[in-house]
Amino acid sequence: EQMPWLDHYGVVAKHIDYPEDTLYEAVAKTSLSNPGRIAYEFMGAKRTAGDFMKEIDHLALCFKKLGMQQGDHVMICMPNCPQGVIALYAVNKIGAVAVMVHPLSAKGEIEFYLDNSDSKFAITLDMFYPNFPEIKPDSKLKTLIVSSMTDALSPFKGFMYKHFLGGRKDPKVDRNKEGIVIWADMTKMDVSGIEEPKSTRTCYDDAVMLYTGGTTGLNKGAMLSSMNFAATTLGMGELSQVLKTGNLMIAVMPIFHGFGLCACVHAAFVFGFTTVLVPRFTPDSYAK
Repeated sequence: EQMPWLDHYGVVAKHIDYPEDTLYEAVAKTSLSNPGRIAYEFMGAKRTAGDFMKEIDHLALCFKKLGMQQGDHVMICMPNCPQGVIALYAVNKIGAVAVMVHPLSAKGEIEFYLDNSDSKFAITLDMFYPNFPEIKPDSKLKTLIVSSMTDALSPFKGFMYKHFLGGRKDPKVDRNKEGIVIWADMTKMDVSGIEEPKSTRTCYDDAVMLYTGGTTGLNKGAMLSSMNFAATTLGMGELSQVLKTGNLMIAVMPIFHGFGLCACVHAAFVFGFTTVLVPRFTPDSYAK
């Protein structure tokens, strides 16, 4: 077959062999090969690749103890913060599907996404908690995990946020309500008796659901496999010729957006450089 355009590729490879890894496996390979490097940075807090994998593995055990199983759909309704990223890979390790949703979606939109995606679990921040429906015995949603910005901050910054910054306005979460799980309590659970998740799903199975903008009707859930992410990630790396270990990526594009999730977050972990998670874009914060 004639492919004359290949003559113009220059140094770009004409073919790429994509590793058949799940999202979790792809990140684990790079992270464990150099556990001491900084994997991500969030508002001054840094985590090494080794600690990042420990967070993912521990969270997967916590999720499993809560009843999450292979094939479940799990809504992650968060901005660019460590909890959202760690949850993505923990969900993938279990073999569940991560449903990435805009955290500023209106209450009606949240209800639509929950129903449309058949999500049994949802993870969000306390500031978005009021937009989630109350869990009832007949609800598809069985468990709502609620985190706080303070869960990802140092004790000092967490105190400042809670008492002097935006945390004063965050809604109070009724932890006694049916199906509500507090992130900080969940991550302290005893998981010593929980077996390591062993998913049988492959890189060709659904891994992530991302919703379209809905410009031509209702928003549609686009299903992506781990191989979709691998092709985009390695193709981008080959075309750019600059994505090398030790570089730094500012993750301004959101994780509920395909480009933001793959190029700004997953690719950074796969190539072995640091991603700086920016929860909300402003020109001033970006320049800083």
